[in-house]
Amino acid sequence: MTLPTTYAAGRDTQPAEAAWHAYLAAVDEPTLLVPVLASAAGAGGPAGAARTERELSEAVSGRLAAQCAVRGLALESVVRVAWGAVLSLLTGGVHVVFGGPALPVRLHYRAAASFAAAAEELAGEQSRLAGHEPAWSDPSGELFDTALEVAGPQSSDPLPGGAPVRCTVHPGARTRLCVTARGAVGTDLPAELLVRLLEGFADDPDRPIGTVALLTGDEHHRVLGVWNDTGEEPAPVSLAEVVRRQAADHPHRTALVGDGETLTYARLDERADRLARLLRRRGCRPEDIVALVLPRSVEMVVAIVAVGRAGAAYLPVDPDYPAERVAFMLADARPALLVTTAGSAPPAGIGPEPIVLDDPGTVADLRDESAAGNPIPPCRTANPAYVIYTSGTTGRPKGVVVTHAGLASLAAAKVERMAVAPDSRVLQFASPSFDASITELVAAFTAGATLVVPPPGPLAGEELERVLLAERISHAVLPPVAVASLAEPRLKGLRTLVMAGEACPAELAATWSGGRRTINAYGPTEATVCATMSEPLSGSEPPPVGGPITGRSVYVLADGLRPVPPGVVGEAYVAGSGLARGYLRRPGLTTTRFVADPFVPGGRMYRTGDLMSWRQDGTLAFHGRADDQVKIRGYRVELGEVAAAVAGHPGVARAVAVVRDEEPGGPRIVAYLVPEDGAAPDPDDLRRHVERFLAPYMVPAAFVDLDDLPLTPSGKLDRAALPAPKAAPAPAGRPPRTPTETALAESFAKVLGIPEVDIDSDFFKLGGNSMLTIVLIREARRAGLSISPRDLINHPTIEALASVARTTG
Repeated sequence: MTLPTTYAAGRDTQPAEAAWHAYLAAVDEPTLLVPVLASAAGAGGPAGAARTERELSEAVSGRLAAQCAVRGLALESVVRVAWGAVLSLLTGGVHVVFGGPALPVRLHYRAAASFAAAAEELAGEQSRLAGHEPAWSDPSGELFDTALEVAGPQSSDPLPGGAPVRCTVHPGARTRLCVTARGAVGTDLPAELLVRLLEGFADDPDRPIGTVALLTGDEHHRVLGVWNDTGEEPAPVSLAEVVRRQAADHPHRTALVGDGETLTYARLDERADRLARLLRRRGCRPEDIVALVLPRSVEMVVAIVAVGRAGAAYLPVDPDYPAERVAFMLADARPALLVTTAGSAPPAGIGPEPIVLDDPGTVADLRDESAAGNPIPPCRTANPAYVIYTSGTTGRPKGVVVTHAGLASLAAAKVERMAVAPDSRVLQFASPSFDASITELVAAFTAGATLVVPPPGPLAGEELERVLLAERISHAVLPPVAVASLAEPRLKGLRTLVMAGEACPAELAATWSGGRRTINAYGPTEATVCATMSEPLSGSEPPPVGGPITGRSVYVLADGLRPVPPGVVGEAYVAGSGLARGYLRRPGLTTTRFVADPFVPGGRMYRTGDLMSWRQDGTLAFHGRADDQVKIRGYRVELGEVAAAVAGHPGVARAVAVVRDEEPGGPRIVAYLVPEDGAAPDPDDLRRHVERFLAPYMVPAAFVDLDDLPLTPSGKLDRAALPAPKAAPAPAGRPPRTPTETALAESFAKVLGIPEVDIDSDFFKLGGNSMLTIVLIREARRAGLSISPRDLINHPTIEALASVARTTG
C-alpha cells in the first residue's frame, strides 16, 4: 500500500518512510467504508441519514471516563479502538486504517483481544510514530475514507476536511458523537455500532472485543426469533413413502415422463418396489449406500425411489465424469451395491459387482419380483437418504450424508412457494449428481404433479427452449446462466421459475419477473438443498435470496458467533431439521463445519462460508464467499481441489487456482503454477492431466506459469498481483469465409476472451468447457444463430459448427 504523504523540502525522509512502511506493511487492502454503506442500502439494509448524532447516558459516560482513568488510558485511544472495530465489522478487514487529526491510524483487529490491551497497544504504536509525522492532507480514498477525532466537549462541528465519512466524539458528562458522510450514504449503522462498543468498554475494559453484543434486546428477538419463525414443520417422510401415498390415493395420475415412457404413480411405485425387493435380496440394508451410475433418466428416478424404499442411501455418479473421479468416489463411499446400465457402467474392477438394469438376467429377476409377501418396512427418517459428493478444500471431493429428516419441510416450502399443483409439469433439469435434482423430485411428487425427464446432456439455449415448450413445462428450477440463454417472451406456458445455484443478476430478475412467478433460492448441499426462498420477485430491486424456509433457521454472525444488525455483512449459518448428518467418514471436517448452535440448546448449525446481511424486511442479501469456495455457472467448486489437481502434474511444483471475472464470457477458473524444474509444462498436457481428476466445469480455462507465487507482506497469496492470462497468439489457421463463420468466430473470441479465432480452432482446446458452452450459445443467439450443446460437443471447430448452425430468423 502507498501512503499519500509529503514532507518539508530538504528534510531527510528516509527514517520516516521506513517507519511508515513498517507500520503499514500488514495492510493488504484499503479500508473503504463508503462502498459498504452504499451496498447495504442498495441491498435493502438501513440507509439512514447523512448525519447521525448519538449521546451516551450520564452513567455510561461516567463509567467510560473512570475506566480510562483507572487503566491510565487516554479516551482517544479507546475511541480509536472502538472505531477500528466498527470498520473491521463493516468492511471485513483485519488491519484497518483511518485518519486522525495528525496521523493515520492502523488497528490490527483481533476479536480475542481485550479493549484495554488493544488501546494500550495502539497508544504505544502512535507514540513511536510521533516523530515521523508526514504533512498529509486529504487521503483521496486511496488508503482509507474515514477520519476520527476526539474533540472538545463544547464543539459541535464535525472534523473539517476531505474524508468522505467523519466521526467526531465529544467527551463530557454525556459523551456525544457525530458521524457525517458526503453524498447519499447513511451514517446510522456505524454510529449505532460505535455506541455499543463504547458501552462495552465502559462495562468491562478487560472483555474481548469480539464478545460485545451488537444488537439490542428487541433486535436480538427480531433477528433470531421473528425472522426465523417459519411456522409448524410437517412430519418427516421419505420420498419413497411420498410416492407410495400418491400411488394409493391417485394411482392413475401421470408421475413421470421421459425416455419415450409415461409412468403413472401406480406404475412408478410398482417398478420402484420391484427394484427395492431385488436390492434387499442382494443384501441392501439401512445405512448402506447404493451407487447409481446412471444419467438423468426415468431409470434413475425409479432407482432413487427404490433405494429409499429398500432403506438405503443412494449415491449418484455421473457416468460422464472422468474415470479417476468415478473410481475415487466409489472407493471413498464403499457402496454395498452398484446399479447401472450397459452403456453407463464403470470399467470392470471399479466398485462392487454391478446390477445392470438392461441386462437380460436382471430384467428377468425384476419381472419375477413380486409385491406379495412380507412388505418392506418403511425406512427411518434418521437414516441417510442420499450422499452427494461436492468439491473439497483438501484436494479431494467429500461426500455429504443427508438424511430423510429435512425432505418433508423442503417439499412443503417448494410446493407452497412455487405453487405446484397436480396439473403441473416440473422439469428435471439438474444432473442427479447435484442435489438440485432433489428439489425437482420432491416438489413434483409431493404435489402429485408430473416430473418430466429430458434426454441426458447439458440443456441450454434453443435446446432447453424446445424441451420447455414441447413438454409443456410449467415449473422449472434453473441456474441463472441457463435462464440467460433463453428467449423469454416465447415461454408463456412457464408459470413458475426458480433461479438457484449462483447469484441472480438484477437485470435477469427484472427480465423474467413479469408475467410469471419468479423466485430466487439459496441453499448448500449440507442443508438438504435449500435454506431460503424469496417471495415472487418484482424486478424493481436487486433480488434477495429471501428468508428461511420451513424447517430451517439462518443466522448471520460476526466473530464470536455474534448476531449482526441489519445491513452488516456476516457469515451465514444454517440450523434446523434439514441439516445433513455430516461428511462421509470425515469426522474432523464434520466437526469444523457442523458446530453447536448457541441459540438452541443441543442444536447444531452449519457454517456455510457464505457472506450475507439481513435486509430491513427480514430477507437476506447475498454478498459472496468468505473462503476459496466459488460457484461457477451454478456448480460448487473448491479452488483448493482444482489447485491440488494441477499440482499433481509431475512438472508442477506449486499451484493455486483463482476465479477471474474481468474477461469476456464471465467468471472462469485460472490456474497459476510454478514449474518443478523451471521448464513450463505443455498447457495441453496439463489440461489432459487435470481432466482425469476434475469434473468438466472445474477444469481451468487457462494455465499461467510464474517464477514464484506473489505474496503480501503478511505472507498470504497476493491475488491482486496475479497477472491476467496472456492473450492467445494470433491464429495461424484459415480466417472465416462466410457470414456464419464470422459470427461464430466473433462469439468464440468474446466468450473465450481472445482477440481472434481461426475456423480450425477447437473451442475446448482454446479453454472452453461445458459451462462456457452455455455462454457461447447465448452469444451465438445474439448473432442470429442457434446451436445446441450437443452441436458444439460434436463439432467444436468454427468450420464444423457453421455447417450445423441454424439461423434464428
